[in-house]
Amino acid sequence: MRKHLYIKWSEIARQALWDRARKLELMDKILAKSELTEEDAEKVGKKIRKYPRLEMQKM
Repeated sequence: MRKHLYIKWSEIARQALWDRARKLELMDKILAKSELTEEDAEKVGKKIRKYPRLEMQKM
């Protein structure tokens, strides 16, 4: 950051925070209608994490 004094770091941080807030708001709207349970989400997550490993093992 010290090498790039011309960059307004506070503005970049502000934009990043607003972007994250918008994403969280969208996620809350989507999940409000979801019937997916925490347990279901854990199962899906495990399957997703397992898949790339299987692909790498085939190589």
